[in-house]
Amino acid sequence: MTVLSGDDTVMATRTDGFGSAELTATLRTGRIDLVHTGLAHPGAWDAAPRGVRP
Repeated sequence: MTVLSGDDTVMATRTDGFGSAELTATLRTGRIDLVHTGLAHPGAWDAAPRGVRP
């Protein structure tokens, strides 16, 4: 299974009360690909063009 998400996904394994240990273990051992973007808002291209790679 592939899961696509926005830039806040990186915090999922660091959030208290979210089952972070279980989530981390599942992502490491399960057949799940977690794909996220570091750039979730199209305005970021204009605000900081050197901060992102096309």
